[in-house]
Amino acid sequence: MGATGENIRRLSDFGFNPAWSPDEKEIAVSTEGILDPYSRAGVADLWAIQVATGQKRAVVRGLDCAQPNWSPHGDRIACWGLRASAGQRDVWTVPARGETTTAASM
Repeated sequence: MGATGENIRRLSDFGFNPAWSPDEKEIAVSTEGILDPYSRAGVADLWAIQVATGQKRAVVRGLDCAQPNWSPHGDRIACWGLRASAGQRDVWTVPARGETTTAASM
């Protein structure tokens, strides 16, 4: 939207904790909102949405990736989540291009 609130345009019908890419061309979102990190309902996938077109692409599926944040150069996206085999919360980075990072490859 414009600086005074005109021309509002919806980019997506889903997503939580949006984070702008450094070049401002994409927004990273997680599929799960976090109200209480100790009682999570599911696994959060990570998506990137092009601001100009609204086109969505999966960055990570099957690996819990909540509350994303871009690296300064835009090459990676940091997130946190729970590993399926352990109860601990981990912070990691994934390639912003959306390479084949899944729970099985971690």
